[in-house]
Amino acid sequence: MSRLDRRSAARIGVVGVAAVALLITLPLAGEAKKGEKYLDKWVRVPFCGSITITRNAKGEGKLGGLAIKQSESGQLTANITGLKDVVNSRTGRTYGFFLEGTVNSSFNYHEVHTLPDGKRFVWELDATGQKQHSFEGKTDYWTELYLNRAQGKYRFHPPRGGIKGTLTVSTPGRTVTSQPTVDAWWEVGGEVYAVERRFDPAGAAISDSATFSWPKPIVGGDLYSVDIDFKRDHLTFRPSEEKSEGKGEEAAAKLMNENLPTAPVTFQVSWNLNLDTGSCQRSVRISDPPEDSEEYYGQLRANELWVAAYAEAKPKSYEQNIYPWDMSDIEGSTKEVRSLGANCGHMLGLDVKPVKGPCVTFFFSKLPKANAQFGKKTITADTAEARHIRVFYQKFGKDNPEGKDDNWYYYWKQGAVPGLERFKYVDPPPDGYEYTVARFVKPNQFFVYKKASLCEPAATLDLFERLPGFVNAGSVLPPWSSGAITPMEDEAMIRVFRRLQLPELKGVDLCHASVLHELKHKWVYDTLKGTGADRDGDDLPDRWEILTQPIYQFDPLDPDTHFLRFQLAPEYWSYGDEELLCREAELNHAAVHELDWARPGKQSENKDECNEHP
Repeated sequence: MSRLDRRSAARIGVVGVAAVALLITLPLAGEAKKGEKYLDKWVRVPFCGSITITRNAKGEGKLGGLAIKQSESGQLTANITGLKDVVNSRTGRTYGFFLEGTVNSSFNYHEVHTLPDGKRFVWELDATGQKQHSFEGKTDYWTELYLNRAQGKYRFHPPRGGIKGTLTVSTPGRTVTSQPTVDAWWEVGGEVYAVERRFDPAGAAISDSATFSWPKPIVGGDLYSVDIDFKRDHLTFRPSEEKSEGKGEEAAAKLMNENLPTAPVTFQVSWNLNLDTGSCQRSVRISDPPEDSEEYYGQLRANELWVAAYAEAKPKSYEQNIYPWDMSDIEGSTKEVRSLGANCGHMLGLDVKPVKGPCVTFFFSKLPKANAQFGKKTITADTAEARHIRVFYQKFGKDNPEGKDDNWYYYWKQGAVPGLERFKYVDPPPDGYEYTVARFVKPNQFFVYKKASLCEPAATLDLFERLPGFVNAGSVLPPWSSGAITPMEDEAMIRVFRRLQLPELKGVDLCHASVLHELKHKWVYDTLKGTGADRDGDDLPDRWEILTQPIYQFDPLDPDTHFLRFQLAPEYWSYGDEELLCREAELNHAAVHELDWARPGKQSENKDECNEHP
């Protein structure tokens, strides 16, 4: 073995081939969150961009009259341009990835041994060249980046790049030249050990430099072998087997090795590594849930929200390393991220850390107190474009923080239905009010029932004008009284002068219309009742009814001027005029649809707002 060959082998042997790497604090991981645990293992991930490595080393030693001087320098630049999957040809499964690109290397080595008698032995190697890297069906681990999140570090392996060099060995009376292949992995990267360095995690570029000592003496007689094998294309040199000169060279080598002493050499190595991360061709895309899709509490279990998310990557082998995953917080709801496993088969997720891979589930327990916490949420995964979803609650669930009233009532009174906060929710309604949506009880009580959250059909109310000759013959009597009249009995004396169109109302719109309806009853009670003569006893003073006749044609002697007892329900015989005012107030409903996060509801894909059990 030659002096040059033994030097490389000795240094590499200290840490082993797999450990010839640079360890730097991992900028992608940051500090682990308190209580968060990661598996203490190294995971290979893609790296794309350009790499520049330079090294300069020199050493010298002396033992008696023997003097040794050595110097070397090298530079390697690599450009990683692509990623491809490694696919098992038999199963079709992807089991890894490889990188493609080019590597340019240059290397210079010079070593001189001076003997006491002045004779010199000189080794000189110059190499430069370029190698285009391509995958040939086997994993060759060209340029590797490994992450260990538990340690918060990464390990980088420089790329390999075999280049042709010219080696000149000068011995007393003889000079021999050869052209071996030099591997930049050994010649440029071989001096590096496990060295830790910290740098700015926010920086896009990764750089480090260090100086190393090599205090261990290099000894062994065979270090002075000058024999060269012209047939081999690497740096292991053996005596030539050519018949013309082989025996003589072998004999000279043995004699030299037996008689020359050795000397310890200390190397001072300057190492510099720069990683300039470029545009990586690795890509990650969130495939599910769809953009703007709908997720809701209670889909699997009451008081819980489960959102499964899936992503795909190119190269596909990277999918098991997709990290980190996250979803917007929901204040008041406890969030947990769980892995669905390598094959995405665990519906409720696995409690493992770190959570990475192609599929996860976001688990939230407890509904939030604030209605504002529902709605648009963002899901992120690795470098993928963010995906947005919308979060809802079940309309008729009771898993809100108070847990006693329906969810729609708990959340709608936070702004979706203005004024609802003044109403007390009663479910079921008292006897006799099974078909009632809301109620005002004098002097200051408001009640709302489940039907206020459902639907009411459209309706048309006719407002009648009473012509000359119309005789009020008992309209103040209940409709079931024999003295009461109907529009049909006196239709020649009345005519429709206006129609009040009441639209179909659903969900928050019906609820707000009901609130406005009952508040109008309250307004009549507080503002009109008892303020003047009221001959028909409908709480609308005669004077007010006369003043508003251009609008309503109210009859001061009839509490149900427009026959709502026949158009709507018999009970309006005694206050139909007031009810008409309240029905008209419903037209001003203005529920805030953007705050309705009930399912079904105004913003939900489920529009079945009329069904109590959708």
